Amino acid sequence: WNGVTAKVAAADPANNLSVRVEQPQSPTRVNDFYLSFSVLDRAARTPSVACYVKKPGEGSFNQFDSTQVSSKSTVDNGACHVTGSIVSSQGNYEFYVLATAGSDSEESAHVTVTYDTEGPDRPVSYSKERPWSCRYTIKFKTADDGGKTSSVEVYGSKSTSFNTDNSTRLGGVSIGSNQEGSLNHDLVGEDCNATWYYVIRAFDSTGNQSAHL
Repeated sequence: WNGVTAKVAAADPANNLSVRVEQPQSPTRVNDFYLSFSVLDRAARTPSVACYVKKPGEGSFNQFDSTQVSSKSTVDNGACHVTGSIVSSQGNYEFYVLATAGSDSEESAHVTVTYDTEGPDRPVSYSKERPWSCRYTIKFKTADDGGKTSSVEVYGSKSTSFNTDNSTRLGGVSIGSNQEGSLNHDLVGEDCNATWYYVIRAFDSTGNQSAHL
């Protein structure tokens, strides 16, 4: 789990329980993460905590993962495991945790995670120029995909068939939808005498990628 923003707490001065839940990274293309929480019991008991989720298109919350019993009195931390069996389709998932001790119970604030694995549209145009023997300029235009595109990466090789991975990645450009951009590929030595071939693809803010161009 690699994204936490502000903690939010339920506030009820008449209740001995207080519970906080952390906001997971959102939007995300990851469907295996932890929903972390902390619980405070002013009566020094050992609360039990259950986690709940409302999936896209559903009208009610359902518990997931097992109910956890605090191993400490007063303050304790824990987490429920969110897996692909819970987050499986695109959309917004709403979470909260419920702490119970004796006759007291407290519901945390709700947090929402947007699950998005749909990449941006493929760039609509690409060209390469060779202003001199040791430089290629790769020009492109991103798709008009409603703001999905956030960057473009360029890959290159002296072979007409190659993998697009870190070994062939030449660089990236931060750029939005429906915009023109370019990247210079500077060569040295014998590479200046070779013909180079390029592939580009777009990425969104969560790391989803488009088809190659």
